[in-house]
Amino acid sequence: SALAAEATARPLSQSKQTNKLAVCDAPGAAYPKHIDNGGGDDRRLLTAILYLSGAPAGGHFRAYAPEKDAVVAEVAPAPGAFLCFWSDRLVHDVSEVTRCAGPDETRWALTVWLCADAD
Repeated sequence: SALAAEATARPLSQSKQTNKLAVCDAPGAAYPKHIDNGGGDDRRLLTAILYLSGAPAGGHFRAYAPEKDAVVAEVAPAPGAFLCFWSDRLVHDVSEVTRCAGPDETRWALTVWLCADAD
């Protein structure tokens, strides 16, 4: 498949990765539209996100069509939801959290970026 061929052409490092634990415990939190790897010396190739807990109102991951301002996929931050995408290709954002009432709605998201080895 095309995806398998691309994965072979863009090998991931066996030892390089980075991560972030994002905690949202108040209304108003959001991430603006972006691409994780904007080029230059950034070695991140693959982004993996696992939602650990929480069910706030809002805070949805939204993926956009290339070169357009149209949402093509939206994922609620439900515990156990998992996303994986090319770090240098997918334009995405996180919608604003409109309600986060206590610990049961606190959004915990673990992001891991798998990287390429330096050339």
